[in-house]
Order: sequence, then structure tokens, then C-alpha cells
Amino acid sequence: MFFKPLALLPLLALAAEKGIAAPAAGKPDFLPAISPGFDYEAMEKGFVQNLPMVEGVVAHVGGSKIPLSCKTRAIQAGLNPADFDVFTATFSDCSIPWIMCRHINSKITSGDMFITFGKMPLAMREFVKHVIVVPSKSVPGMAAGSFDDSIMFSDGSYRMYIFAHEISHSLDSRVPVADATPPGQGGFSITSKWQGEFAKDKAAVSDYGRSAWPENLAESGVVALFDSVVPGGLKAVHPRYQDVSHQVETYKMAYRDIINPKSKPQCTMRQPDSPMVLMGDPQNTPIKLSAFHVNVMENITMIPPGVPLDFTCSLPHSH
Repeated sequence: MFFKPLALLPLLALAAEKGIAAPAAGKPDFLPAISPGFDYEAMEKGFVQNLPMVEGVVAHVGGSKIPLSCKTRAIQAGLNPADFDVFTATFSDCSIPWIMCRHINSKITSGDMFITFGKMPLAMREFVKHVIVVPSKSVPGMAAGSFDDSIMFSDGSYRMYIFAHEISHSLDSRVPVADATPPGQGGFSITSKWQGEFAKDKAAVSDYGRSAWPENLAESGVVALFDSVVPGGLKAVHPRYQDVSHQVETYKMAYRDIINPKSKPQCTMRQPDSPMVLMGDPQNTPIKLSAFHVNVMENITMIPPGVPLDFTCSLPHSH
């Protein structure tokens, strides 16, 4: 769960220029983590059972084409871009497909990638450019990382609750919050509004959320999504849920429509993909990807709602 708080630092100066109160210095470590901690695997089960699956189509992308973001992350992880399956995931609620990248040795199948991502609320998915999965041994110690709205997972950590965390970083960076962030700017986690609400609680949502303000907001996003979409919410799963109520409710106030699975029927604000390049081109010259006419593409797999998570797509190298 990487994030670089430095990306938000320019917003501090802008906030001062706009007359918005500056946030407190330091980290959100002056409150203890909630005890006992939240059971994230139980939360995952709640997401699986209660977030609706969207039907769609998976299609292989040939010609050694790969999004530049996937290629860059692969090289940084010491992996060969040629060892990735690249495929499009087209959901019924968005005519623009997402391009995903899966290392051929990953334990997560392309079907798993499609189904898990497809359960995330559409307005959250819109903030993701690409989804990348690599073997855990390639990124030791990392569960997932958000890099310019592309999310790379180790294959042992491909979970909806980690999607909620990583997408929350994109919301924090990009979504303006009225009376908190500068007009047209994100950076909610570093505002006095967020930090003031945090200070009203008795605990932080997790120990990891005490490491930095952006991590605190991202961890709050996990429990806020659970509280919003699972019947009974946090009250049903934690005896001291009220200890973090200000973090949860403030997150929901800021991003309520985005985390609501029923807020929009079709995508309207997809983040633009990174350029398509050739896997073996050191110059990374942008190339065009042919139009997505699924009736003429190879290895088509229709994925309807309710397909079990052990479904394997008929893509090259899927296991």
C-alpha cells in the first residue's frame, strides 16, 4: 500500500494562497489504533457478498502491445514486460475498456482480476487507469501500490479492501472537497478539516493509518465503504466502531456519491489510459490500439454476474 505524500505538498502552498486553513504538522500518530483491529478478511467477505458484479467481456491484446504504466512498473520490479498478459476488460456500465496487465506467473487469473475489479463501485473504478498483478516475490513487503492512478498488486494481496485503500489515494489527490481543499484541487487528507475531524475520534482506523495523513484517509476509505454497502455496517462487526466515527463519516461526506454502487448507471469521467507502447521498444513510442470490436478479437470470454472467483479466462498463459 504505497503512496507518496510528497505529491500533495504543492497543495499546501495553494491552500495558503486561497485562504484555506493549513493543516497541523506531523503524523496522525497521536491517537492509538482502534483495538481490537478491524477484521479485513471479514470485510472482504462483506464486499464479496454485497457489492454487485457487473457483466462484461475480457479480450486478449496481441501484437506485443502494453500500456506504458504497466511496462514502467514491470521494469521497476525487475520483470520483463514481455512476460505479461495484456487484456481489455469491458464492463456493461462503461463503453471504454480498462486495460489490465497480468504477469504470466501470477497466481491471480485474468478472470479474478476482472471479477474483483468489476465489483468496485463504478465511480471508484473511473479513477483507475490500469490494474497490474505481479508475483509477490517480485515486490517483497508490498501489498499494492498506486502510481499515477494505476494500481499494482502483489498476487497475494488482490483484494477489494485493498482496492478501496488504493483508490482512496486517487480520490484524495484528485477530488475537490467543498470548504476544505482549494477549488478544483484534491488533497483532503492534508487539510485542517480532515485532521480536525480525526482529532475528535478516540482512535485511528488502523495502525498503518497512523503512519501518514494520506494513509489515514485511505485506510478510512476501506471501513467507510464497508459501512456504506454492507448491511449493519461497522456496528455489526466491531464493538468500538464509534471510536473512529468522525473519520468514517467525514470520508463518506466527502466521497459519498463516488462510493455508492448505485450513484451512476454509466461511466462519465474515466481517467485517460497511459499510452500504448511496444513491449520491446526502448523509446516507448506511442502506438494506436485498434478499435475494440470484441466480435473480431481473439480469446473472447463473456463474464456474467455471479461467476465464482476461481474462474479462469481463456487467455494465453492463464493458470
